Amino acid sequence: MGLVAGNVNINNELITMQSPMLMSEVVKRLDLQNTYSVISSFHRKPLYGSELPMRLVFHDLSENATARLEMTINADGTAELDKFVRNGEKLSSTSLRLRAGETKTSPLGKITLERDERVALTDIPEIRLEHSDLFSAIEKYSKEVKVSMTDEKSSVLELSIDDQSIERADNILNTLIGVYNESYLRDKNIASQNASKFIDDRLQVIVQDLGSVDKTITAYKSKNLLPDVEEASKLYMSQMTDVAAQITALKSQEYMAKHVRNMLRSLDKSKLLPVNGNIQKSSTRDSD
Repeated sequence: MGLVAGNVNINNELITMQSPMLMSEVVKRLDLQNTYSVISSFHRKPLYGSELPMRLVFHDLSENATARLEMTINADGTAELDKFVRNGEKLSSTSLRLRAGETKTSPLGKITLERDERVALTDIPEIRLEHSDLFSAIEKYSKEVKVSMTDEKSSVLELSIDDQSIERADNILNTLIGVYNESYLRDKNIASQNASKFIDDRLQVIVQDLGSVDKTITAYKSKNLLPDVEEASKLYMSQMTDVAAQITALKSQEYMAKHVRNMLRSLDKSKLLPVNGNIQKSSTRDSD
């Protein structure tokens, strides 16, 4: 089974896929601490998934505990449990009968019997259940899974597994890839959130710094009686406009005054002088 690693360091992903952290999640999701097998005189045949009509859930066993028992499935849908062993020590030989969905207290603590309706109860021989501690299960299945690159220049990881149950092997590889993808996305989201938080924090610092600088500039202007540059520019432009208008008016009056003076020189002094309203408070007598 191949896995495309994408735009990442392929060697890092190779190490990640083999990490106990990922396999720990796989073991918990698939209940791989519990191994069911058919007891026979020649060999043990594993029972898993579609071959296992009933399974047990232990409520009180710790992650470090080991246990073993034998289970006989009856035609009426009940299961007989006996030969309890915990951490290598044989416990009470009293058997315990459970119905599907029922929870009872056993020498191994509270146990619930779960039924898989997809699997028939016919011809099911005696079953042995072995419960391993979490760390032993992680080590066992980590050794079974092989992760390698298809070639030295490839960006594709190849996953393989050596297991007695084909269905269990398929589930382990699929779950491992699923857990890897979840972990990858979770790490990306955490990195994105951290980057976003860092940017927000820096923006707040910059805004505070800019506000402090603005207050400093305002205080300096007030202390040294400096006008606001924008307002000063507006006032200057307004004054320049008024001055330009006054200059234009004065030039007009100057022109009219010269025109009148020229007329006085050329006209008979006994004649009336036309009045010009544009000359303000000007003398009409020739200075000569």
